[in-house]
Amino acid sequence: MKLTLKFSIALIFIPMFSFASIDDYSWSLNKNSYLVEEQGETILMMADVTQYESKVSFIKELDFDEGVIEFELMSSEINSKMHNYPGLVFNVKDKLHWEVLYLRYRMDSMEGIQYLNSSNGKTNFQNFKGDDYFQYTPVMQHHGKWRKIKIVLTNDILEVYLDGNTTAEFITKRIKSDITSGSIGFYAYKSSNVTKYRNLVITPKN
Repeated sequence: MKLTLKFSIALIFIPMFSFASIDDYSWSLNKNSYLVEEQGETILMMADVTQYESKVSFIKELDFDEGVIEFELMSSEINSKMHNYPGLVFNVKDKLHWEVLYLRYRMDSMEGIQYLNSSNGKTNFQNFKGDDYFQYTPVMQHHGKWRKIKIVLTNDILEVYLDGNTTAEFITKRIKSDITSGSIGFYAYKSSNVTKYRNLVITPKN
């Protein structure tokens, strides 16, 4: 597994995959993503994400397969349709090929947790509507608040834990893919939204 740091000297002081600051990673940012200072810490902010190529920002030269990923997100601003879809991308080959686990901030029956993948920039949402890919759970009530999310990945299973709970909110089988490892990053979709991310901790299985 490889990880490129913004400052290589950090290797002396911080064990690999044990960072809590967004700024400790070297990012491939899309045109709608920004590293900004907020209340003394660096956060990654994604705004006005509409095109396939613009949905993801990810860590450079990271090769991750199994383990635990923890982070915090905030749906900060939401569009007129009251929709926002922020989350985590993993198994990232490039901007067009990845898996994603995201929260569906909505005020209808489609509010909850969604899992799908992108191949050649196409997610084909219609193929990912069953119980293996979607779990209804209230998320809209957390709009404007930081949420702690933990994702446990194996080659076969994905587990999602919210807000420090020890019981998984969502468990499903991984989508079959020829891509067995890749980078990790963040996802946001729907125009006129703002999503913030911070405190990313990556712990590989081995």
